[in-house]
Amino acid sequence: MKVGYERDFLRYLQSLLAEVERRIRRGHARLALSQNQQSSGAAGPTG
Repeated sequence: MKVGYERDFLRYLQSLLAEVERRIRRGHARLALSQNQQSSGAAGPTG
C-alpha cells in the first residue's frame, strides 16, 4: 500500500517522463523535417 505522497510523487515522475518523451518525439520530427528541407534544396528556418 502506497502512502499518499508516494502516489503523488510517482504521478509527478510519470508526468515528467511523458513530457520528456513528447519533447524527444517533437525533436525527431523537427530534425527529419530539417533534413528533408536541406536535401530538397529548400531554405531552412531562419530562426
